[in-house]
Amino acid sequence: MTERAQELIGLGYSASQAPFLELAALQSGYFTRSQFNDCIERCCGAMGQVFIERALEKGHVKCIDSFGGRRLYQTVGQGLFRALGDENNRNRRSHRPATIRRRLMSLDYCISVKASTWLLTERDKTSFFSGLGASEEELPSELFGGARRFFVDRQPIWIRQGGVPVFVFIDEALKGLSQWDAFLRSHRALVKRLGKAAFVFAGAQPERFVRAERIFGRVITGAGTSGGMDLARLRRYFEARRRFEARDYSSFDQLRLDQLREDRRVFVGERIEGLYASWCLAGDAALTPVTASEISFEVHLLSHCHEWVSPVYGEERRECDAHNSIANKAGARGGHGKA
Repeated sequence: MTERAQELIGLGYSASQAPFLELAALQSGYFTRSQFNDCIERCCGAMGQVFIERALEKGHVKCIDSFGGRRLYQTVGQGLFRALGDENNRNRRSHRPATIRRRLMSLDYCISVKASTWLLTERDKTSFFSGLGASEEELPSELFGGARRFFVDRQPIWIRQGGVPVFVFIDEALKGLSQWDAFLRSHRALVKRLGKAAFVFAGAQPERFVRAERIFGRVITGAGTSGGMDLARLRRYFEARRRFEARDYSSFDQLRLDQLREDRRVFVGERIEGLYASWCLAGDAALTPVTASEISFEVHLLSHCHEWVSPVYGEERRECDAHNSIANKAGARGGHGKA
């Protein structure tokens, strides 16, 4: 049990209630009674009601019952967040239904994983990665009113046994995968610094997993469909880099310059530099021992997408499915035409 959970026990919560409330307050800001039941591994019963009544009585949560007749709870108490050491946490603010839905999916993931070490606050995350040698410039950040904030996406991060960080992306399954692409790019400098890490693409639409993995390989590791490093792409990068460093610019147009710039961001680190030096001396024979990166990709299928929270989600989901269906049919027609 964490020190923060111990503080909640001091506020009158039980040993089973405190860890859940810590996780819900700092990671999600919202929860349902069924999520508490899942966390303590009880199908139903009075324990969930006792917990909710206690939290309501203390003013640590408020009830929201306007979503399809279902009840939702938000952690809002200043005393609660003071005990958690994060009094100004923005989870106390009101959020749009779409944001609430993603937060609930995030909590579902956290409950199912049952990790022992979570990085739940901005301070947790910056302190941990700074301790591993990462600079502020390498951390995902955005500017708000002139102030730089880190890890503003509030996606789950936990630490696997052996100290390997796991970066989780909760997929809302709306439209394309541009948010996933942007998430990877914002974390790219950090994971290249770390050398070892795992990315988890978690969602309730498994048909998106294959596309997510392709984007991961393109943006983070330069991996091919087999999971190993894409040797053809690596070779092209080395060739382009050698020409560029030799000031042979005749073969570079804007597209090739953009590709070289992107490859420089993907293929970084001492290992790549050593391979490049060996390749310059020995040619393609130096690429024989190349294997997969130690930055891995995983998927996690969520059981719920909580569409009842966001009335517009169903309509957006139908529009997305219709768009994908049209695209798939067009692709099929194109394939038949080529044959």
